[in-house]
Amino acid sequence: MDIFLKIVIVYLILNTLIWLLRHLNISRAKRNSESLDSRYPIGKFSPMPKVSVLVAGKNEERNIERCLRSLLGQNYPELQVIAINDRSTDRTGEIMDKLAGQSGGRLKVVHVRQLPDGWKGKPHAMHEGQKLATGDYLVFTDADCFFQCPDCIRIAVEFTMEKKVDLLSVLPVLETSSFWERVLQPVCSAVLIIWFQPERVNNPMSKVAYANGAFMLFSRSCYDRIGGHPAVKEHLMEDMAFARRVKGSGMKLYVVQNRDLYRARMYEDFSSTFTGWSRIFYGGFMHVSKVARAVLLLVIMSLLPCLILAGALMVATIKAWDVRELGWWVLAWSGFAMAAQMSVSVRFYQLMGSKWYWAITYPLGAMVTFMILMSSLKKFMGGTIVWRGSEIKL
Repeated sequence: MDIFLKIVIVYLILNTLIWLLRHLNISRAKRNSESLDSRYPIGKFSPMPKVSVLVAGKNEERNIERCLRSLLGQNYPELQVIAINDRSTDRTGEIMDKLAGQSGGRLKVVHVRQLPDGWKGKPHAMHEGQKLATGDYLVFTDADCFFQCPDCIRIAVEFTMEKKVDLLSVLPVLETSSFWERVLQPVCSAVLIIWFQPERVNNPMSKVAYANGAFMLFSRSCYDRIGGHPAVKEHLMEDMAFARRVKGSGMKLYVVQNRDLYRARMYEDFSSTFTGWSRIFYGGFMHVSKVARAVLLLVIMSLLPCLILAGALMVATIKAWDVRELGWWVLAWSGFAMAAQMSVSVRFYQLMGSKWYWAITYPLGAMVTFMILMSSLKKFMGGTIVWRGSEIKL
């Protein structure tokens, strides 16, 4: 028993040190990572190129009007907005048509009636929409996004031109209103950030590729060169597939955070959050080994210290050991490990735009995220995903 307890204590000491070292990672990320906000200086380029913004929606009657009105309110001289109604069974198409009639020709609507064999829904919808696009740059976004800054598109385009970027992905500020959104969104986002660190994505010497489909800004030449949406038609996560193709072609991929340009509410309840992130992990990691490694890392770094602390407290409460035994060292170091974990979580939650006190729910979020990752693992064995009313075969 003494040998086992010594091993546990050594593990807890190492776990505590690793968590404390993550403070350095957060400080470096805050210091080095770029972000775009409404204060970004515009007006360096004239004339501005024409931009086509495409947004697809399936059964998005709750979100689509807010999204399209925010796009039509953008301060951009040559902006074309294209909305694609992807086989909706609610009022999504009706709302799109209404806004198109009020837009003075600035909004074009495409209605998709059928999904051809071999295509996933979103890539096909965007492919149909881009047939109308006349812009030198193409922006692909989601119906659950709200562009709060009227200069968002111009800022992104000028940043792209200044950096000579082929594909720019601007990460969303996540809106979280329900309990489970606040618990799960930061933890699930952290899993992705660990594997797809922006500084590695932006490094042309690194093979790490990542893009977020909430905002992808392509130069038209880049989009055409990599084959457009037909090249990613079978991918569940076409944004990740695009990122890999762009970087694999030797073109410049760039990911940047945003402060106040736009925000997105990905999911609204526990069920959609669980299903949505399971789909993201499955499509984003692509390989069962990567998901398995993510599971192992989450267990070792986040869940085990919590379980050890709970077990040590239980044993100490019933006085199964006295103060002279190693068990008290297990109790102490498991407490240190959890304190270190919590201190990092507080800073990370603030970095993600969440209230710092929600960090107290990190152990719960980590436990449910473990279940989501396990659900993703099962998907590699086959089956289906039901998303937006469609059954997607894996």
